[in-house]
Amino acid sequence: MNKASLVIIHFGSIDLINNLLYSLDKAPLIKYYINEIIIIDNQGNLGVELIYNIKNMKIDFIKNINDGFSKSVNIGVSRSSNDLVIISNNDIEFLPYQDLSPLIYEISKEGAGVVGPQLIYKDYRLQRSYGYIPSLKEAIYYCLFIDSLYLRLLGYVFKSHSFLNKPKSVDYIRGAFMVTRKEYFNKVGGFDETFLFYGEDSDYCHKLTKIGLKAVLVPEVKIVHVEGEGSYRKESKKYLLKLFESKLFQYKLYNKDIKKYYNLLKIALIERKVYYFIKYILLRKQFYYNKYKDYEFVLKNISNQSVKN
Repeated sequence: MNKASLVIIHFGSIDLINNLLYSLDKAPLIKYYINEIIIIDNQGNLGVELIYNIKNMKIDFIKNINDGFSKSVNIGVSRSSNDLVIISNNDIEFLPYQDLSPLIYEISKEGAGVVGPQLIYKDYRLQRSYGYIPSLKEAIYYCLFIDSLYLRLLGYVFKSHSFLNKPKSVDYIRGAFMVTRKEYFNKVGGFDETFLFYGEDSDYCHKLTKIGLKAVLVPEVKIVHVEGEGSYRKESKKYLLKLFESKLFQYKLYNKDIKKYYNLLKIALIERKVYYFIKYILLRKQFYYNKYKDYEFVLKNISNQSVKN
């Protein structure tokens, strides 16, 4: 059986990387497939003496200057000794009973370029695990709340409908946890380092489709993503602004006229601002007010410079 290299991009608390490594050590059906771990330390707070030790596991530390997620991934993959590569955030935790073999089996199929699991929260709620490449179709879906409605519906019926566990082709797999091949990674030039925040994963998958390879979601495999603990989400409004600006940046890479896409995103932002304001008025929960203010901030600050051709 081919072994995999686990490339972890570390930023934030040491607790995150220790929780990941501890959970890996307690998940034998995942650890079985990994024979080396490459940690890109973008925080500068790691050392062999500070992290959880996995017996007989090769661990390689690489200090980086935090030049963006893409560059960190490229460095990590370049140092891997296996063709199979797992790219992971540091805010990932493995369930002790989880088996990685469905992902390994899927990536071994002809035509599969990258595969990913169903991400879940710690309370087992489903998390968005894939997405749509920025396009007019994607923007319309966003305006119609189709992405959010689908995730909620999926959460209600997931346990009782086994067909939902079957692998399916998607536009892109989220970069929080993905399995790919070094051969394919190098063939498309790795992650585009012009992406400093958000969009690197979808751009990578887009490049794979250009050479005839698919991105595949494998819902049978569930992996915990403690979303936000290692990212910009502590400042949610700034995160949201960066997210939408990255969408505009990526759309412009693939399309000449961005004005329609920009206008659709603005509509979606206004809809969500109104939605959360109404939720706050009805329920008086601070969470909804904070979300309302986040979208208000984005609407005020999102630049229209990117729509100028």
